[in-house]
Amino acid sequence: MTKKNILDFVNFFFNKIGMSVKRFPSREDRRLIRFLKENNINVVLDVGANVGQYTQSLFKNGYKGKVYSFEPQSQAFSKLKKHSNENWITINKGLGDIETKIIINNSANSVSSSILPISNRLSTISNDFEYINKEEVDLSTVDIFLSQNNITPENVFLKIDTQGYEDMVLNGATKSLQKIKALQLEMSLVPLYKGELLFDEMKQKIESYGFSLSAVESGLADESTGKLLQMDALFIK
Repeated sequence: MTKKNILDFVNFFFNKIGMSVKRFPSREDRRLIRFLKENNINVVLDVGANVGQYTQSLFKNGYKGKVYSFEPQSQAFSKLKKHSNENWITINKGLGDIETKIIINNSANSVSSSILPISNRLSTISNDFEYINKEEVDLSTVDIFLSQNNITPENVFLKIDTQGYEDMVLNGATKSLQKIKALQLEMSLVPLYKGELLFDEMKQKIESYGFSLSAVESGLADESTGKLLQMDALFIK
């Protein structure tokens, strides 16, 4: 039973007496929201939004600014756009290093879809990671988007979760990264997508823009070996 299932099960009984049980924000969640507030960061770029899980958590934990969620997959975006409002703008587009059209590989588990080919290591973990079809999607860059919308980079928090394509997103944000104060991205410890930049090289690249690693959170792991494969990392200037 997942944590969500357990929470729903417990709530079923507490609701009968007029009470409910909610997940308390983690220390990392609270620290991030406090950092955004103290540094006047009021714009979040949610790159690789899928169906909106990350942004929902941000708002639930007290974020009061604006979010632009980018999701190129048509099926995932059809669910994401239902959340759209004046503070949460959803955009059916991916971000990378150039403005173009590109082919994305859709997996059975949409969260694992990527522009990059899947590695043999990832395909052995679960069939859900296997690609089932492809589609052509629009691609732009962080620098172009911020410039076209007159958004000041100093007020931006950049979150990237693009299944191995994070390096290309950073390449399209070279001007903005000079002024952006914080970013969060998914980083692989072993090759999961062909051509992706792994943790050590990615960390070195991000640090070259003046960022320092501030926090990490465990991500995907190989349940058969217990080995951690991915993590989410927060970098702050």
